[in-house]
Amino acid sequence: MRAKAEPRRAIRMYAKELSWRCAASLVLRTRPRVQVNKGNEAMAKVALLIEMNAKPGKEAEVEAFLAKEASLVAGEPGTLTWHAAKIEGETGVYRVFDTFVDEAARDAHLNGPAGQEFFDKAGELFSESKMSRLQVVAHK
Repeated sequence: MRAKAEPRRAIRMYAKELSWRCAASLVLRTRPRVQVNKGNEAMAKVALLIEMNAKPGKEAEVEAFLAKEASLVAGEPGTLTWHAAKIEGETGVYRVFDTFVDEAARDAHLNGPAGQEFFDKAGELFSESKMSRLQVVAHK
């Protein structure tokens, strides 16, 4: 009787292994791939890093302001990425990092609605802010 059980067990083990291989194959075929620029995608050449410290008690207003800024930036074709973040463990410390296709796009951003709104509200919301103009030297 044991002789009949061994082939069944071997078949079950093979089926399990086969199903794992199929699942792994499916995952490998469907996972997102890193895009490599082949000349048809815009690449970031310049960026901005804005470092801000909120005035005490203004943190909620700053976060609402940054959410509004994100909606303004969404319409800028030369702004490739825009990220607003707060530093973990530090109350009221924020950063904005954005990238642009070129200097003209960066200047358009600074002189456009989002940039002007930032300059208008900075004194009201931030105890200090610093803007650094960056050149992108590497990216993913």
